[in-house]
Amino acid sequence: MTRLGIPLEQAEEFLQQAHQIDTIEIEGLYSHFATADEGDLSYANDQLNKFNDVLKIAEKLGMNPTFIHCSNSGAMLNLPESRFNMIRVGMLLYGAFPSDEVPQDLPIKPVMTFTAPVVE
Repeated sequence: MTRLGIPLEQAEEFLQQAHQIDTIEIEGLYSHFATADEGDLSYANDQLNKFNDVLKIAEKLGMNPTFIHCSNSGAMLNLPESRFNMIRVGMLLYGAFPSDEVPQDLPIKPVMTFTAPVVE
C-alpha cells in the first residue's frame, strides 16, 4: 500500500543498501492486501506475486528474515497460498468476517455489541 513501506520499484535497491549496513538487521518482510476480502481476487493475486518477487530478491541477497507475512483476515479466508509464517487477523479477531464475499465456514462469534438509544 506504500503508505509506510517501500514501493516495489525501489525494493531491490533498498534491500541491497540495508543489507550492507552492519547495524541494521532486517527481521521481517511484510505487505498488506488491499482487496483480499473481495470476490474478485485478481488484484490480490497480483499483489501476492509481487510480494513473492520481493522475497526472491531478499533470498538472492542472502537475507533470511524470520517474519514473513502479508495475510489479513480476508487473505486468510480467501488466499491460503498467501500464508507465510504469520497472519495478521483483524476483523476475525473480533468475531466478524471482513466482508460477505469471503468463505464463512469458521465458527466465530462476535466478542462485543454496540447499542445506543434512538435520539431522533
